[in-house]
Amino acid sequence: MGDRVLWVCTDDSGTITPAVYGHDAGRCSAETIRKAAGKFRKDDAAYSIAALCRVAHEEADPGRRGVSVGLFKGPRNLKPGTLGKFGTDAGVWVINVSTGRCDRYDGSGCAETIELDPLQFHL
Repeated sequence: MGDRVLWVCTDDSGTITPAVYGHDAGRCSAETIRKAAGKFRKDDAAYSIAALCRVAHEEADPGRRGVSVGLFKGPRNLKPGTLGKFGTDAGVWVINVSTGRCDRYDGSGCAETIELDPLQFHL
């Protein structure tokens, strides 16, 4: 088991969605976010995480054993110290669909950031 990642969406109203789990998907986790971004809705975290789940499922290679997508109960808060405790190899992505900022957290804190243009989100 390895290369596991979680994606969580949030917005400026404080919504925290359930987490989408990608097994054997960590290496392409930022690319999955970029592919899903055109389906996100600005300020609608619940709709956006569903869109990401759809894209992650479409991206899973059915010919490989162990590749899977699932849903987990999301974190209660988005404090960096709590996000590294989810037991993933590739960390937890927190995607703010109000601002377009996406941060990946691992056990040591924020490990990577990408910026999306919320104007590209589905209206």
